[in-house]
Amino acid sequence: MPGWGRGGDRDDDADGYGLGDGHDVTDTGGTTSSTDTGETVSTTDTTTSTDTTGTVTTTTTGTVEMCMGGKACKPKTPAGWTLVRSLETAFSLADAPPVCPDGAAPTTYFKDPAPSQCGNCFCQWFGATCTEPQVSCYYTTDNCTGPAAFSYTPPGSGCTGPGPIPKNPGSVASCKITANPTVASPGACSANLPQQVNKNPWLKQVRVCAAQVDASSACVSGQCVIDGSGSYVGPACVRAQGDLACPAAWPNKTVVYTSETDTRTCSQCTCGQPQTTCNSGVYNAFDDLMCAGAAQSFSGCANIGNRFSGDNRSLKPPQVSAATTINGCFGGLADGEVTPVGPYTICCE
Repeated sequence: MPGWGRGGDRDDDADGYGLGDGHDVTDTGGTTSSTDTGETVSTTDTTTSTDTTGTVTTTTTGTVEMCMGGKACKPKTPAGWTLVRSLETAFSLADAPPVCPDGAAPTTYFKDPAPSQCGNCFCQWFGATCTEPQVSCYYTTDNCTGPAAFSYTPPGSGCTGPGPIPKNPGSVASCKITANPTVASPGACSANLPQQVNKNPWLKQVRVCAAQVDASSACVSGQCVIDGSGSYVGPACVRAQGDLACPAAWPNKTVVYTSETDTRTCSQCTCGQPQTTCNSGVYNAFDDLMCAGAAQSFSGCANIGNRFSGDNRSLKPPQVSAATTINGCFGGLADGEVTPVGPYTICCE
């Protein structure tokens, strides 16, 4: 604060002398000088003051070196860590990694394990078969009443000759289907074993190169790191083995891995409960041995006349088909996981 100088004069500049004493100070301002060596820029801040006696006082406040010419000042690399640059891409087995700026091959790491996710189930039922419907014929009436002369279930749809068909002693006969076809064989389920939707174990891969430092220059806050090039133009980072906390100057953390244990599986798909329907047709009665003459067709009761009265008689069963539906298609459940192995921590500014 102002006081009183020698001789009782007011001393506003606190120099021990009064006003007009020849020692009053005038601040002439500061200057900044810099020298570019091609590697770093050395910057000096200088403050100059002159009092009224002509005395000049110069104060230098500091020298700061700044990395120039394709370099940037970065924090120092902590002990146990390596200075790197990285390139993150989608995982691909066929991907050829770009070489590092120094011509070396990058180290490949992986991140983001792929989930266990299975494809769709596809189910189909096949091989079901049905019996032929049972036929009954009546040799005393034309309306299928009274006791049946015979009832017969053919083994297949081929022409049936006189053997199982007794000769009709009269001239009147009637026939009808008396039992519907039934399922002879249930068939079997054909279902797939789905695969993982993403067979790759990882979603991303990270290529890492050593970052280059210009040891011939320096900066007050750390080191002059040469700019990246090619595919590796991202930020400078530091890397260390293990899942570690990041150094304070490099706070942005990513954990990558060297390999994995893949236990992902999908369960076998299976068919739901089958429902098989037997679809029948009509019988045809003939008065020959080869089911080739004029026929009388029937499913319900029909008058077949005297077709079975002679020695030549035959019966053609219908072609029966089996149609199966299934109550759903189940399974294909995902299990297991990709477990990362060999962690490394990458920390960036």
